[in-house]
Amino acid sequence: MMRRFFLYAAFILTLSAAFSAEQTSLSADNADWTCVIGGEAVTRPVQTSYGFVVLTDGKMISACTENGTKLWEKPVPGRPDPFLTVISKDFLVTVSDKKTISLINPSGVVLWSKKLPYQVTESALPGKDARFFVKGKKNISCFGINGVCKWSIETPSLSSIPLVTLNDGTILAVRADPQAMSRVQLRLTQEVIDRLGARKNRSVQVPVGTLLGWKVLAERGPCISYRYLQDAYVTSSVNSRVSHTGINQTELDVSIAFRATMAALFGNAVTQVEVEHELLLAQILLVGQVPQVYAGV
Repeated sequence: MMRRFFLYAAFILTLSAAFSAEQTSLSADNADWTCVIGGEAVTRPVQTSYGFVVLTDGKMISACTENGTKLWEKPVPGRPDPFLTVISKDFLVTVSDKKTISLINPSGVVLWSKKLPYQVTESALPGKDARFFVKGKKNISCFGINGVCKWSIETPSLSSIPLVTLNDGTILAVRADPQAMSRVQLRLTQEVIDRLGARKNRSVQVPVGTLLGWKVLAERGPCISYRYLQDAYVTSSVNSRVSHTGINQTELDVSIAFRATMAALFGNAVTQVEVEHELLLAQILLVGQVPQVYAGV
């Protein structure tokens, strides 16, 4: 039995040496291009017709082509918040000092700024005819490209789910009961903590072939026993996702994501891993108006 184990170990070491060079070459991930911008990005790159724009913590907006060539880099008025939107014809909408929105033309020049009576909670939503919509905790406003407020309404408390445009052009804003959502999140998080605590110091048998990560050796070889335990508090967050499922249908998903740090112990070695799991709380299908004409291009 011992001889068979050593032969198996020698085979694994030989196979590892044979494929080490190939694994190294395949894991090299070289970027096609790099671009130096004025600071660290505070938003994800937003796509434009010429490439993308990005907002940095240096109070600058950088515009680049899809090949990484920097077109311009201009300052943003005030203290910019991490909100950036591209509307019609590559005009940009930014938010500064929590309450001030600004329109920037495709060359990076600020055309106008307007202070709102409420704090903006997310990036503006582009609409039709160069309009865009701004959302607060209890407010929604519609602005034209010339800075004129078309309308503004006060609403009950809105959830953190972003504004979305339905296929028929309707603006969807989701209300939520924050107290009820907090109760659900707290109860489920505590349930996860209790169940992980009940499995503390349990052992798991894993074949050596599975540990190597090669499909050809999966579930093969002698088993190694190791213990695992919860190493930190469980954290959770409520997420939402809106997607179009047809020419007049929109699907809204609300889920809660759990994250826990687990520690695996094998002898004196300890390895920490992040474990994540997402649980669907609600799924709603919103049906808009049926279009009278549909043309496929």
